[in-house]
Amino acid sequence: MNRIFFALTFVMLSFAVYGFYISQFEIRVIPPTAKVEDQSVFLYDYKMAFDVYSHLSSGSGNVLSIAEEAKKARLNFVLISDTNSYYDLDTDKYLSDVGMLSGAKVYDGARQFIYYSPTNKNFFKKTAKDYAQDTNALIVESHQITQPYELSRLTEANFDGLEVLNFKSIAQKSWKESRLSTIWSILYYPFNPRLALTRLYKEPSAEIAIFDQLSQLKKVSFFVGAEATARAIPFADWLVKFPSYEMSFNIASQHVFLTSELTGDIANDAQKVLTALKRGHSYVAFDALGDATGFESYITENRKKIFTGEDIAFTKNLRLYYKLPAEPIPFYEVVLYKNGQRIDHLNTFEGLFPIDSPGVYRLQVRLSPTFPLPDATKWITWVYTNNFYVNPR
Repeated sequence: MNRIFFALTFVMLSFAVYGFYISQFEIRVIPPTAKVEDQSVFLYDYKMAFDVYSHLSSGSGNVLSIAEEAKKARLNFVLISDTNSYYDLDTDKYLSDVGMLSGAKVYDGARQFIYYSPTNKNFFKKTAKDYAQDTNALIVESHQITQPYELSRLTEANFDGLEVLNFKSIAQKSWKESRLSTIWSILYYPFNPRLALTRLYKEPSAEIAIFDQLSQLKKVSFFVGAEATARAIPFADWLVKFPSYEMSFNIASQHVFLTSELTGDIANDAQKVLTALKRGHSYVAFDALGDATGFESYITENRKKIFTGEDIAFTKNLRLYYKLPAEPIPFYEVVLYKNGQRIDHLNTFEGLFPIDSPGVYRLQVRLSPTFPLPDATKWITWVYTNNFYVNPR
């Protein structure tokens, strides 16, 4: 009995020491003393969380508490997408200096999508077909978690974007592929929740491949779904908010490019955000590695600038420009993709890629941070841009 007691004591003390080590560990991709680039003079970068649930559906918090959590995570907007669409939606509003946009997740047989409109909040007695035909709204095909995307079905539907990254799906895949690793993350979540969730991340290669194939057939934007509920542990949300809204918001976000600053008028600002998202003026950042605000990317032709989501006719003068918000600490690479294929890369903080032929282009910024034992250095994508569409003349 004494041996068992001493063995258990040793294990608990060892874990406590390891927990202290984990609690002090921080992944830094940008030096704390580095000067982060200011906002561009012609682009303003705002952060939002997408696919968030309140207590009206599967979430645990009301809109005000979610706004307070979003403010802690330094978000500018949150898009609520509650699944109960049998009531009229709330109006958009600023709460705790965060724009709370009221949308819904709509089910249509085998399909589900996120719907958002700044003006159309009348959901009572409407059908999914009514929402899907609203060309003035933002419609994003939602990840169905347990079912893979089907390219043939996606080409037939009308929508603005595809939820390529979804962290509920990523967590479930992690559990299926390595339960030990997932349990390990859960065990040290109390010591360092950001690190515990970050180490579970594995790039959704199948979803990205579908996105790239679909992008060659129609214009579509890249979205990340937080799937935030603060209720991963059923029936215990009154005691344990796991993971909390704030922590979910800190993992990844949709960065929206606007050509003018926010005004503080929610009706005007919501319309700006809607227009930018529908046009593909955004990028996705894995903020758990570091805040990517200040990242820039556009195609240049002499003095002309073409932003993500836009079309341009091919000429020999096209260059794809990028600039990171600061020089990363770990080894990094900025990768150029054309029609889903990796064709070039640079290892510089700022750079230009020549565009030598028509195609669908996008960038990924990849970092190789070091994780604490028993993990090691591994590659993780920090930034996914939306597409640039270079068309034949």
